[in-house]
Amino acid sequence: MVDNFRHDLGDPYQQMTPELIHRQFIDAVQGRTQLRQDSIELSVYGFKQLRAVEALLTNSSEKLERANV
Repeated sequence: MVDNFRHDLGDPYQQMTPELIHRQFIDAVQGRTQLRQDSIELSVYGFKQLRAVEALLTNSSEKLERANV
């Protein structure tokens, strides 16, 4: 999937392999995952590409419920 979209990401991603592209987005990510009764709490810090994935992280509970996860 990353390979299909690397050209849409622009330079310098067009020349990177999919194995290297993901490292650019998760570099220096720190976080914590906690199970609280029937909920999973995910805290992410130091994520320099947070704006790029903010839509993925927003309303995660609802998205997981819709996916029956």
